[in-house]
Amino acid sequence: MKVIGREVIELLAENETKVGKLYEAIANSSRMNIGSDFFVSLAKDEYMHHNYYKEMLADEEGVKALDVELTEEENSYLHSIMESNVMKYQDELIEKAKVIWKEEDAFIIADKIERETILLVYEILQLYPYFSPELMGKILREEKRHLSKVNKAYSEYRMKYNI
Repeated sequence: MKVIGREVIELLAENETKVGKLYEAIANSSRMNIGSDFFVSLAKDEYMHHNYYKEMLADEEGVKALDVELTEEENSYLHSIMESNVMKYQDELIEKAKVIWKEEDAFIIADKIERETILLVYEILQLYPYFSPELMGKILREEKRHLSKVNKAYSEYRMKYNI
């Protein structure tokens, strides 16, 4: 079964924009007492990742090399992690961020997003180890840094409020 690599990279780029919008919505929520700067900073990084993916897509020859044959099992797995991504529910999450979220919820969803993104980037690196390894590696490192920052901020939040 053939996987069209351009579609995979375009999905990743789109996902980064969705995550950026969600982080902005969290930062702008009137219910957030935690520094909105934290989520604004994460959002900016997500938009930067979007630009990295768009930069990768400009390499037409490299993008054509992304079209690979996968086994049914590999294809099924790749599609399952792409389709089950939490950002599939972006509009709903943004609406919730505006009105009913607790700060704890923001950290939990950010943790889930960053973990899913790390998994997806790892899988893409497995499928396409020679496609833009510098940028893919940079994105992976930054996503891991995001997860660490989210977990640290969540831990500090829990300590501050004895949760």
